[in-house]
Amino acid sequence: MAERKRNKVKTPKHLSREARLYINISMYVTTGNREGFERWAKLNNLKEAARTFNYLSENNLLNYEDFQQHVSDIEASVKAADQRITQINSELSTQKVIQKHCDSYRLCRKVIEDCKSAKNPKEDRKS
Repeated sequence: MAERKRNKVKTPKHLSREARLYINISMYVTTGNREGFERWAKLNNLKEAARTFNYLSENNLLNYEDFQQHVSDIEASVKAADQRITQINSELSTQKVIQKHCDSYRLCRKVIEDCKSAKNPKEDRKS
């Protein structure tokens, strides 16, 4: 009985799912373990199909029209979020200008107050 070589690589758990998937696929391809890769691919495809079906059934999206409505709702929410981000960025740039002017005022405040409290402000400015 011929002993099969199994070159299973343990992928670190801290990596993202996509990174672990890439490592597994590249390992199967480089080791020439075609049968193992095909078995793994079938199992992975079944898992992905089950995950997709579970999502669709949990969200009542098994009807195609409901699914299309769900997709358009998500696209609308993404568009609204993008518009809100643009609005917030605009407000932020306005706040930065205001902050800059406030900082300038804070630095010059003492000079302005001294000028206002002087007995003869016109003479103080000349000197």
